[in-house]
Amino acid sequence: MVTGLPLIGWGTAYIVGLAALDLLDGVLRMAVVALAYLFGMALSWLPTRDVIRTGTEPRMRAAWFVVLFATPCLAVAARPESFTYAMLMACALWGLAMCLYGVATGDVVFATVAGSGTVLAGLLAMPDLAHPLAWFGVGAGLPLLVLGASRVLHGVRHA
Repeated sequence: MVTGLPLIGWGTAYIVGLAALDLLDGVLRMAVVALAYLFGMALSWLPTRDVIRTGTEPRMRAAWFVVLFATPCLAVAARPESFTYAMLMACALWGLAMCLYGVATGDVVFATVAGSGTVLAGLLAMPDLAHPLAWFGVGAGLPLLVLGASRVLHGVRHA
């Protein structure tokens, strides 16, 4: 449950939020993106507060906030040619951060799934593909969602 619900939250947020960024316009676009983000945050922080206490939670929370606030700065500093490429870069950075979290915690499956999102962002940035953010949302979000659901339903064998 420690990683299951957050993975469900962020997998869903990737699928819904990135598709909204790519396919919707105006206020509806921003509303769907905000709701998707809030859903991901809610499933990351709320259910796991009392599940396991290791003493590292404040440091991990601080590390994720660093990633959260550094990502837009790094994307802007890279000066991508469009909003779409800035978002793909941000998604690649989040995939890298999740991959490193998986490596640090010894969670090879999570590290592999998250790292594949970083690779996917790079691949989708190369061709002139229609709706790359929507494709990324599904391609990176669905594996996160499936892994999270599997962990909630069946548990995980290590902590």
